[in-house]
Amino acid sequence: MDDYVGYKALFEATNTEGKRLRTEVGCWAHIRRKFLRCMLNQTPDKAAEALRIQCLYAIEREAQEQNLSTVQRQALRVKKRALSSSPLRYG
Repeated sequence: MDDYVGYKALFEATNTEGKRLRTEVGCWAHIRRKFLRCMLNQTPDKAAEALRIQCLYAIEREAQEQNLSTVQRQALRVKKRALSSSPLRYG
């Protein structure tokens, strides 16, 4: 999602039990821009998250250049360990 306000209603819809009908997922390109703004505004915790995303892109680029299979890509990701076990935070 690109954070367009018009999409928000889609994710607020609930069923009769109050459970949300849809789960919002984000686009890496859009969230990277927001992290970049944080970096420029000297918000270090968010900047660190942007660097972790950058590492993911580097691993995927390497896998693509080597034309790795799905299993090989997974092995490369594990080997490189670009991300810690903590989830990405945004908000």
